[in-house]
Amino acid sequence: MKRQNKTSRSLTILVACLLLAIFLQPVSQASRSARLRDTSNGILVGDRTSQPSLASPTMPDLVSQHGITIGGAIGGVGGHFSAWGGTITLSAADAIVVSGGKCAFNVSYDMVNLGTDATSALFKNNLRIGSTDVSIQSSLSLAGGATRQIDTQAYLQPGTNTLSLTLDSENVVAESNEANNVSTVTINVNCPAATGLPDITSQKGITIGGAIGGAGGHFAAWGGNITLTAADASLVSGGNCAFNVSYDMENTGPTPTTPNFLNRLTFNGAVVAINSALSLAAGATQQINTAPYLANGNHILALKLDDDHLVTESDEANNLRQVKVKVNCH
Repeated sequence: MKRQNKTSRSLTILVACLLLAIFLQPVSQASRSARLRDTSNGILVGDRTSQPSLASPTMPDLVSQHGITIGGAIGGVGGHFSAWGGTITLSAADAIVVSGGKCAFNVSYDMVNLGTDATSALFKNNLRIGSTDVSIQSSLSLAGGATRQIDTQAYLQPGTNTLSLTLDSENVVAESNEANNVSTVTINVNCPAATGLPDITSQKGITIGGAIGGAGGHFAAWGGNITLTAADASLVSGGNCAFNVSYDMENTGPTPTTPNFLNRLTFNGAVVAINSALSLAAGATQQINTAPYLANGNHILALKLDDDHLVTESDEANNLRQVKVKVNCH
């Protein structure tokens, strides 16, 4: 009986030792990985290193990566290429149309969707100089990961300007990155040639009141203000006041104006003076004198040079000049 108890005690000790050895055995790297715990909630999770990562589809991301080609044939053959941020110089030889002092060019650029999702709504792109659209491409779409070349035409004004491309200009496509939709390039446009056209403008300002020619009157640079009283009028009759007006007119172009043209002065939109049968030699300056009736109150007096647009000019945008006029003449 004693021997049996002794044997049973030995077996119990042996089992206990085996269990202790198993408990104290070092945990393998795989076991540790299988027993990782989420530190945020203490929940036991599986082996994260062995489970594949299932990336969900990404949103669209529209961008132009390569750059732009201007001039040449449709599609860019024979044109001038520049990466975004660069500079392109253009001449009349690069234009597809030269008419009325304006030049049109073929334009090509790339458009890429870096996302895996397709664009869900049709969108449009705008090419702009400043805030002026020179070309709009509409009803566009792009599959996930796709690249597309856009071909268009644009009239580009002479001089040095920044041409900007805005992809999805109305923001109808939800994208993962909205900050890469605008790209720019500097363009030097020598078309039409600088030696070809006149340019009519008024650079100094206007004088109202005083004698014919401006002596004793009130001068303001364009964009300024003039206040008038009865003492400034050349004629006060029936509650109406007429004033002598003088302004400068220049042709900053290298060729004379042709044909004869006319200028109009408007007061709050109503024509108050017309000077007709005008012409200017290349580089010439002329003073124009007139005497309109001006109504009492605060008004905008506008000068419109070559108001009928008879003269083809290198710059048609500098033919309008304005001042604010306050008239208190009784």
